Amino acid sequence: MHSTTADWLSVCPFGYLSNKDSNLLLRHSEIVEFRKKQQIYKQGQTRESVFYITDGFARQTRQIGDEGEVTVAILGPNELLGLLGLIEHSPYMLSAVAITDVRAVKIPVVIVRELLDRRSAFLRYATEMLSTHLSQAYKAITQSGYSRVDQRILSALLEFGSRYGESHGGQLHLSVPLTRNDIAAISHTTVETTIRTLGKWKKEGWITTRDRKIILTRLDCLVKEVLNRS
Repeated sequence: MHSTTADWLSVCPFGYLSNKDSNLLLRHSEIVEFRKKQQIYKQGQTRESVFYITDGFARQTRQIGDEGEVTVAILGPNELLGLLGLIEHSPYMLSAVAITDVRAVKIPVVIVRELLDRRSAFLRYATEMLSTHLSQAYKAITQSGYSRVDQRILSALLEFGSRYGESHGGQLHLSVPLTRNDIAAISHTTVETTIRTLGKWKKEGWITTRDRKIILTRLDCLVKEVLNRS
C-alpha cells in the first residue's frame, strides 16, 4: 500500500474541494490501516466516521435476523464506506471487514455532514456513490431469486471487472484478490457450488488465476455459454 495524504486530496472528490474544505479535512482526518479480516466497523455500532479507501478492498455485510450474514457489496480504492444511513443520523446499518490489507482516510461524521451541508463537490460524489452501491445491492438481491447460480457468479465477476479490472485482447483481468468464499457470498450461493463452477470454467480454459486474482481468459465463451444460455 502506498497512498499518502497528498495523493488522496488530489483525486475525486477531494481534488474539487475549495482550499477551505481541503484544510478542514486535513485538520480532522487521519490515515488508518486495517489488516486482512479485521473489522472496520460493525452493524449497529454508533457511527463516528466515514472511511475513504485509498488501497485494498473491504466487504460490506448485513445481519438479517437469524438467517445469518448477507454480503451486500465489495468496495475498493476511491470508494466510501459508511455512507448508508448517514443522513438519518443512524448507527452503522452494515458491517465492514477488510478482505485484504486496507488503508483508508478516516473522516469524522461531523466533518462529512458539514461538507454535505455546504453543497460541495463532495455532495455529488457521495450521492452518486451511494446510488451506485444501492443499485448493485438491489441487482445482487433480485438476481438471487431467479438467475442460475453460474449466471450469478459470472455477473459478480463481470461487475468486479468493470470496477477493478483491465481488458486485454478479449481477456478481463480482475485486480481484486477474491477468495471462493467472497465470490460465493456476493453471488448468494454456497462455497461448494462456487468451487465446482469455477473448476468447470478453469477446465474449459475460460478462466485462470494469477497471484490469487482471476483472469477471464475467454470472455466470449463465458458470455455465450453462461449469460446467453437460457
